[in-house]
Amino acid sequence: MTIYCQLDFSKIGKIDHSEMSREIPLEIQEEAAAATQNLLPTITRERYQQEYDNFLKWRQDRSINSVNEAVLLAYAKRMSEMYSPTSLWTKISMLKLALRVYENIDISR
Repeated sequence: MTIYCQLDFSKIGKIDHSEMSREIPLEIQEEAAAATQNLLPTITRERYQQEYDNFLKWRQDRSINSVNEAVLLAYAKRMSEMYSPTSLWTKISMLKLALRVYENIDISR
């Protein structure tokens, strides 16, 4: 008999410690937080962080507090004026993973 388990990786990101602390031991919470950080490639982690920081600064300069489709499209349009299509694709891909890790936002859907 084979048992399959479906893992929902969309839940990885910021951890709601208030809710989890009652149900999940602290050691497991810490392991989950460490695993989340390891989703970013080790060698290029700084580049991912830089793309994320650039996006945060852009949002802060425009007093944008949340992320939604309109915000991401506006940011991508701004980036398209500065970078070639291949560079833009790379930068947006890095931002996509950084948003998933740091803010639990999945823009692939």
